[in-house]
Amino acid sequence: MLLNSITVRLNDMSTERFLSPLLGFFIDGLAAIVPCPKENIYVFCVQDDTDVHGSILNVSFSARRPEAEVGVGGDASPYYSPLHLRERVYLNRATLARLATVQVLPFDDNVCVHEPCLNYEECLTVLKFGNASGFVHSDTVLFRPIYPVTTFTCQCPHGITGSHDHYMCDTEVDLCYSSPCANGGSCLRREGGYTCVCAAGFTGCCKKKVDLCYSSPCANGGPCLRREGGYTCVCASGFTGTNCETVLTNATCSLNGEGTYCRGGAQCVARAEGGVLCQGCSLEPEYTTPACELKARSFPPHSALTFGGLKMRHRLSLSLRASSGVLCKGCSLEPEYTTPACELKARSFPPHSALTFNGLKMRHRLSLRLRFATQQSSGLLLYNGRYNERHDYIALELISSGAGRGGGAGLRFSFSLGGASTSVTVEADVASGEWHTVHVDYFNRVRILYSN
Repeated sequence: MLLNSITVRLNDMSTERFLSPLLGFFIDGLAAIVPCPKENIYVFCVQDDTDVHGSILNVSFSARRPEAEVGVGGDASPYYSPLHLRERVYLNRATLARLATVQVLPFDDNVCVHEPCLNYEECLTVLKFGNASGFVHSDTVLFRPIYPVTTFTCQCPHGITGSHDHYMCDTEVDLCYSSPCANGGSCLRREGGYTCVCAAGFTGCCKKKVDLCYSSPCANGGPCLRREGGYTCVCASGFTGTNCETVLTNATCSLNGEGTYCRGGAQCVARAEGGVLCQGCSLEPEYTTPACELKARSFPPHSALTFGGLKMRHRLSLSLRASSGVLCKGCSLEPEYTTPACELKARSFPPHSALTFNGLKMRHRLSLRLRFATQQSSGLLLYNGRYNERHDYIALELISSGAGRGGGAGLRFSFSLGGASTSVTVEADVASGEWHTVHVDYFNRVRILYSN
């Protein structure tokens, strides 16, 4: 439990005041941001910080994972990792302060800031048993804390090994070598693993099919039917087109100079009262759209659709389409901003706001790609790290001047390895309101910035 715990610092706080009545509020706040049941939060140390001036209280805790989460993603630990707890508290400090009525200070974990681990080893701040002290109490609570000692451990991350001894962690393994991405997906290397870029209709390792009907692409009340690699819209009477976007009463026999939209050998005839009619469709009307496109049928398990026997003896032509897939339900994001796999597509931001994600864990190899559209000449696009420049960080900014050789507007990518900051710029007109793509590659201390 100690190895999976963290310490938070509370400003202007005493032991007696924290134990009564704020301990219960603090546990409720932690349960809300981790998140987990409050019975899974274990506070085992409450101690005054003697290394600083002022009333600062150090509170150490761990959080047990719900049983349904144990084993998910290959993690069999019954407790949340210190990295997960630290990140949840860091991103939700304001929420925790509001729920627990305490002021949470930034973490004081300078052990790993100096990167004591060799090669590709990952440094993790951990707590180990120090000693058990006497009781502390308030008017209603009697508490005996365990005083832990803050130290660190070095771990060899996934995808890293040693050229001679595996624990040296000096060699990166190309995990794309085994071609893990299925169905034509492209494999991109990243530190400690890989990322699959899938073709339309697939997600994950490109083995799971995505229901492209999730975004409701069919207009004018047409239901969407899934099929392999896409979808088919069954249009209501009076509408046609790929997404039922064409109104038959306003249509002509030539669509955008690309010929008729009538299918199945049907002939397009213009109506005197407006619109068109597809004549000579060889398919039965109940199975086709007004454009003579075959509608799809779905079947429950152990069922089939029967037709009359085939009468052909010498020439036979059959065409069959089948579809299947998955549906991502319960997405907490608005549909117009997400893909069928509940992936965020785009967001807009009012002034002084931001969108937060989990922190980047890569130390030696980093590849970022993002698209943005703006009319602002300056602003912060991306920041990862502490809210100061004394620790490792990366930042991507829009700048109104000083970019490239011409010194005009463009982009600036900055990073620090705990010492001086380094930056690279590229000159580009990015305040046009058009979509632009930025690609940042970082390997050790080499930085490359692309923009188009």
